[in-house]
Amino acid sequence: MQHHALEAWKQLNQDNALNGREMVIFAGAFIDETHFDALRDLCGNGPFRIERFTSDFLAWMKHADVSISRAGYNTCMNLLETQTPSILVPSIGMDDQEFRAQRLMNLGISQVLHPDHFSATRMAKAIVNSFDKPVSDHHLALDGAEQTRKLVETL
Repeated sequence: MQHHALEAWKQLNQDNALNGREMVIFAGAFIDETHFDALRDLCGNGPFRIERFTSDFLAWMKHADVSISRAGYNTCMNLLETQTPSILVPSIGMDDQEFRAQRLMNLGISQVLHPDHFSATRMAKAIVNSFDKPVSDHHLALDGAEQTRKLVETL
C-alpha cells in the first residue's frame, strides 16, 4: 500500500495537482530501521515528510485534507472522531477491516480501495476526489463510556 500511495503522490505532484500539499507519513514507533530507511528512500526529494510517531496524531489528522491508511479499529475510530476524508485499504485476510471500511464508506467518510484492485493510478484518483470532498457529518455517539455512566446512575 505504501509504495502505491507514494507513487500516486509523486504523480499528482508532477501533474501540479497538489497545490503545495505535502504527504506526512507516520511510519510507526516500532518500525525497524531498515524499513524506515527504505521508506525514506522511496520518498526521495518529493513533497513528503516522514516521521516515526507523533503524540498529536489526532490534531494532525483533523487538519489533514485526506487520511490514507488500513482500516484498523483505532484508525477508524480516529476517522469518526475527526471526520477527516479518508481512503481506506483494508488489510487482506482481516474480515473486520473490510467490514469497518465498508461501514465508513456507507457513512460517506471514506473511499475504499480493495487490495486486490489497488494501483497507484486508482490511489491518485481517490486522493484527488478527497481534495474536493466536504467533511462528513455523521451523528454517531462516540462517548459510549459517558453514556453508560449516565445510564447506570439512573438505575
